[in-house]
Amino acid sequence: MTPLLLLAALAAGPADGAADDAWRGFLGPGSRSAATAAVPTTFDGAGGTNVAWAAELPGGGFSGPAVAAGRVYVTADSGFNSDVLHVLAFDDATGAKLWDRRFQATGRTGTYEPDMRVATGTPATDGEFVFAQFSSNDVVCLTADGDTLWYRGLTADYPNVSNSLGMSSSPLLATAADGTRTLIVMAENDAESKLFGLDPATGESRWVLDRPNQANWGSPVLLPAGSAFRNDGDLALCQGSYGLQALDPGTGEIVWEWGDGASTVVSPNVALGPDGDGRILVVSDGIAALEPVVGSDAVKVAWQNSRLRPSYASPVVVRSPAGPLVATLTQGGILSVADLATGEEVGKARLSGKYWATPVAVGVGENLRLFCPNSEGEVAVVGFDAEGSPEILAANKLGEDGMWASPAAASGAVYFRSDATLWKIAGSK
Repeated sequence: MTPLLLLAALAAGPADGAADDAWRGFLGPGSRSAATAAVPTTFDGAGGTNVAWAAELPGGGFSGPAVAAGRVYVTADSGFNSDVLHVLAFDDATGAKLWDRRFQATGRTGTYEPDMRVATGTPATDGEFVFAQFSSNDVVCLTADGDTLWYRGLTADYPNVSNSLGMSSSPLLATAADGTRTLIVMAENDAESKLFGLDPATGESRWVLDRPNQANWGSPVLLPAGSAFRNDGDLALCQGSYGLQALDPGTGEIVWEWGDGASTVVSPNVALGPDGDGRILVVSDGIAALEPVVGSDAVKVAWQNSRLRPSYASPVVVRSPAGPLVATLTQGGILSVADLATGEEVGKARLSGKYWATPVAVGVGENLRLFCPNSEGEVAVVGFDAEGSPEILAANKLGEDGMWASPAAASGAVYFRSDATLWKIAGSK
């Protein structure tokens, strides 16, 4: 492909496939952390039951996998100072490593938190290009074949953009109403807080916004074009101490905002279901469910439940036999479930272990399963009864500590990663 054709492809993006065929970035299609195709309930890392493949990784990371066009992308860091940054691609069918591109970190990699990683942000991909953001505030764009198109160290321009505990936002690729694609990069911290809108073709800044100087480990998520909030183009939703802001990705303009304060640890979830239950779930004094106000650009709180208090996992909407529900998970393993329509709790379950990752919901109705990986390498699989109450169906051991990354799901498979291994779990075809 010639340079001009490459730039055109980066600007326009590829034709999109079926939503369930890919997991293009953090929280997957529509920022829901959900997919519809069924996945095996039981699996075993050591015994190989329902393990399609397991691939060795060259370094640690809390970043989740991204899946598109037959490839699985993940990031890692290695080296004495964790300053060697990896972007890797694996063949989705076989697990064979296709390439491992390595870069030298230009920003801060040391933190006061010994358990922190530099490879924290889940990469974003459109199937032709992959974009990765690291805790060092290095951002890179590569082709699906591993050719580097651009690399940018944001701390070269903004030297105080860093966090003593490390950064963990994931990049977001969004398309404005006029067709302009922009890579949203969130770098909110205590010293020099910024939000960047980068040209995906060059890495140059389209716009840079000053943000409140407060550490924020959440990620921007997508409010897709044509949602119940009547947005003609995609909007980027950013949650922080300021509440929730919906931004035009092409200009950085705040289209609407909800200013009641929100968590700086997790990200919002967009609940846009087939039955029109259009709501955005924000972690703010529990969970606040926002919905549009008919006839205006404003939003209102449909309900707020202070008893739903996720720790580090973002809330997830599940399509249970009882209807759509909101699931939240604490670090100590308390899984709480509430009715998406009313916010009333319908059940709880106690899972074993410590939880950092956002669960992924796979399937609908009686086939719905919620996959919850804990940091000790065990994945609890939760089903839901006719009333929507959660019940633990299986506790599957993958056999490695250090599973902090949120999983991905696509085409009837679910993907997990630890510091050492990337797994694909799928039934036989």
